[in-house]
Formats: sequence, C-alpha cells, structure tokens
Amino acid sequence: MAMERARLSTKGQLVIPVKMRKRLKLKAKEDVIIEMRDDSIVIKPRVRLSELRGIASAKGRGLVDELLKERERDLEGEEQHFKKVLKRLKQK
Repeated sequence: MAMERARLSTKGQLVIPVKMRKRLKLKAKEDVIIEMRDDSIVIKPRVRLSELRGIASAKGRGLVDELLKERERDLEGEEQHFKKVLKRLKQK
C-alpha cells in the first residue's frame, strides 16, 4: 500500500499526489468516492457503468471475484493502519 503526505488547504481542499492520481488514472474534474472508515478516510475512483461492461463475461473474472479482490485489498490496508496505530500507542 502506497502512502503519501498531503496538507489540507484553508478551504478544506486536498491535493492527491501525482503518483497516486496516475496509478488510479484520475483526471481533473473527475468524481471520486470518499468513505469514512473508523478514524480514516478512503478515497476511491468512481467506477462508471460503462467501465463494468463485460466484467462478468467468460473472458473476465466476474464481478464477484473483482469485488472480493477489492475487499481483500481494503482489509490489507486496514490491517497496516491498525498496526501503525498500535505501534504509536505502545510508544506513548
């Protein structure tokens, strides 16, 4: 999981680092999904229905497999987050 540092502007705006925008193929004026998870914020690219066309085809892995893989990645990120929080708490 990649981690970068960013700063909020006085207007509450946040700039997503270039490396992350490129990896997620985000472009200017594009919508994203922002999700609260406990004491964290998760930002995801918004998936358009046109991008899902054919995902359940015999060639692809299927929608359920894609969703399970995404949830697995999310859980890995959450696990790393909690390890860091525990480490900080132990240092105090």
